[in-house]
Amino acid sequence: MGSRPSECGVGTDYMMASESVALKQLGFGDFRDILPGEGVIIRKAAAPVFYQIQERKRYAPDIFEFCYFARPDSVIDGISVNQSRENMGYRLASKIMKTLTPEEVKGIDVVIPIPETSNTSAPFVKNVRQFFCYIALCRM
Repeated sequence: MGSRPSECGVGTDYMMASESVALKQLGFGDFRDILPGEGVIIRKAAAPVFYQIQERKRYAPDIFEFCYFARPDSVIDGISVNQSRENMGYRLASKIMKTLTPEEVKGIDVVIPIPETSNTSAPFVKNVRQFFCYIALCRM
């Protein structure tokens, strides 16, 4: 464990999952992030024991977990995935406004979120200059 975002939850027993939402749905609480390089041993009728097996060099979250893989209602490393996606949309909108000329910004007709996980970010980009926002592509 500890290679992807991982959580440990306490319920009537212990459970580990890659997303907090899986633990919540099964009634687990008291979440604890399993850190990169950390190992966990769970013995029958005992609390989990956490060991730092590999030295943790620095905090380096996987941006793809926040952008693509995780469900929006998950929390990774204490950060709401939904809130992080909203922040990404806001920062992208700010970048557009700082990078493009006013004439170039006026030339933008529509914001189309691709992939579907960017549906959370798109409204924040749209709100900067009231672009139209359409869901034009979706998985079947």
